[in-house]
Amino acid sequence: MDLPPYPTQMTIRRYASADDGHIHNDSVMKKITVLVYLSRTWDQTGGRLRILRSKNSLDDYAVEVNPCGGTMLAFRRNERSYHGFHPSVASAGQCRC
Repeated sequence: MDLPPYPTQMTIRRYASADDGHIHNDSVMKKITVLVYLSRTWDQTGGRLRILRSKNSLDDYAVEVNPCGGTMLAFRRNERSYHGFHPSVASAGQCRC
C-alpha cells in the first residue's frame, strides 16, 4: 500500500464520554489505525475496544482489547473493519494517565 498520498492524522484523547464507542468503520481516507493506550489501570467493563465480525452487534467480536498498560493495536481499514466499545465514562479516578 502506498501511504504518502494520504494525510497523517493524530488524535490524542484523555477521557472517554458516554456517547463514544458506537459501532463504526473509519473513513476511507484513513488507511491504517494505530491505537496506543496509556492508562495505568482499567477497572470498567465498558471502554474495551472490540474488533467486530460484522457491523450489527458489539457482542459479535473477534477480539476485545483492554485499554491499559501501553497496549498498542494496529489494523488496516477495509470494508469490514468495524469496531466499537460499550459505553464508558472515564474520570481521573478510573483512568489514571
